[in-house]
Amino acid sequence: MLDKERQYPLFINGETIKSVIYLKHFITKEHIKVDDYTYYHSENNPENFERTNVLQDIEGLGLQLKIGKFCQIASDVQFLCAYGEHHIHSFTTYPLFWKDSLNPESIPDRSYFHNKGVTVIDHDVWFGHSSLIMPGVHIGSGAIIATRAVVTKDVPLMR
Repeated sequence: MLDKERQYPLFINGETIKSVIYLKHFITKEHIKVDDYTYYHSENNPENFERTNVLQDIEGLGLQLKIGKFCQIASDVQFLCAYGEHHIHSFTTYPLFWKDSLNPESIPDRSYFHNKGVTVIDHDVWFGHSSLIMPGVHIGSGAIIATRAVVTKDVPLMR
């Protein structure tokens, strides 16, 4: 078990504030990497970040999410991982690519999707509440992602 200072960065009057966590210490999946001092704030179980904030995270499909140091992630920020799209140039947008579309446990046929690559967040990026990061984007150091923003393209390094 890690000491409180390493898991929770915020103390008020000697009391640990459990709504703010150093995210690195709560990541268990190998394809999600978070560097030191990046914190996440949520009043609703911030320890569940992997399950509640990383969407379309289907094991074994080769996706990756990398988040650098000193990032500040507000509540309800979501990262949509690769393969989370529907084709719009087919005769239907319905996901017929599922091996068994009536069985939610089935594994999708990867050939249907366009892998957008690794989602990379550099250092010292500030994410406003409820922002959504689409797969494969690169957000440069020092960027500020506005509340409720939808990031669909790379954001350059801020100087």
